[in-house]
Amino acid sequence: MAGIMNEDGLEGSLREAAARCGNARKKKVHVGAAIMPDYLNQHYDPYSAVLNREFNSVVIEHHMKWKPLLVGGDEGVYDFRPCDKIVDWAIDKGMEVKGHTLCWHVTTPDFAEDMSASRLREALYRHIRTTMGHFYGRVGSWDVVNEALSQDCSGRMEDNVFLRKLGPGYVDDCFRVAHQIDPNAKLIYNDNKAEGAGLSGGRSRKADAMYDMLKGMKERGVPVHGAGLQGHFTAAGTGMRRTPTPHSVQRQVRRLGELGLSVNISEMDVRVAGLPDGVDGETAQAAIYGDILEACLTEEAFDGLTLWGFTDLHSWVHSFYEPDSPLPWDKEFQPKKPVVGAMRDALLRTRASSPVLATPEHLWGKDWMVPEPTNDGAGAGGHTDGGGGEGDAVDAPNWNARNDH
Repeated sequence: MAGIMNEDGLEGSLREAAARCGNARKKKVHVGAAIMPDYLNQHYDPYSAVLNREFNSVVIEHHMKWKPLLVGGDEGVYDFRPCDKIVDWAIDKGMEVKGHTLCWHVTTPDFAEDMSASRLREALYRHIRTTMGHFYGRVGSWDVVNEALSQDCSGRMEDNVFLRKLGPGYVDDCFRVAHQIDPNAKLIYNDNKAEGAGLSGGRSRKADAMYDMLKGMKERGVPVHGAGLQGHFTAAGTGMRRTPTPHSVQRQVRRLGELGLSVNISEMDVRVAGLPDGVDGETAQAAIYGDILEACLTEEAFDGLTLWGFTDLHSWVHSFYEPDSPLPWDKEFQPKKPVVGAMRDALLRTRASSPVLATPEHLWGKDWMVPEPTNDGAGAGGHTDGGGGEGDAVDAPNWNARNDH
């Protein structure tokens, strides 16, 4: 690869680097992106060119969820055409497709609230059978359940229609049904704010809860094969919103791997709005994207990273938080060279040790990270910048803006 520059002036693509990394590790390493059918239509040439060159897997960001699949919100009337377009395109380009997601309370049809427990259970299982059956043989892995743990990072389960009507066993049941439909599919539990283990100030409560939940599922014989750590980070975050250290993410990947699970970073983006003057956003993004990927790759259980989008032209962040530049390619489909370069370099290291993990954990990011507020007694472990105490939503997006997460 040395000396061979691609059209963006970077030495090799992420896809090429992932292939080299996979060869060295003797297992495939995924570098993926979430994509939208409308953008594949409206900006086909630049959008598809970057996707085809840089990524070896894709996930459909919105249209494969339960409510978006239904025609007019009617139970049992599905329109798979937007998803089929992406799945067929990706397969033609030699990419793998992950299904996202079969059970998520945020994109559950409105009629679920009016159903009895038995009717809801029947409707949920029918949806899983219908969706997986339609893509059988084309989609080999699935985020079966998404975000069953509470957004307040307390460690409790999310108070949603499935928990209220079906009880906590609905998570196990979804995996069992999915496995019956496609015994060869990789079945994944996916969640956010659970990326870092061993952090102070309660910042790892949800990571601990996710580990405990998956450990229990494995002990009960539930067919769960993978864990997705979403990776929606904010470079300017403090308190509970602070980006977890690469060291802490590696610890979470390791202990999940010890349960026999594969682990992926499943929805990564890095918000930079709010960084102080003089701090370069791309420098912060390069450290977060590159260092976390590098740390994860030291663990055998880690099988890849998916970006939640890839170009700043489209990101869920713009609607749910505020306009930002969270992704490695800008609005003109040009790479942010420090960011893409850091990811590529992490893939090419392909060794069991990591320079970033040799750095003292408390010093990581000191050149760009926002200091913790110290007023009112809140220190590095305090619940600052938007809460984070038990019962409070932690950096919760506005789900009423648009359900395309």
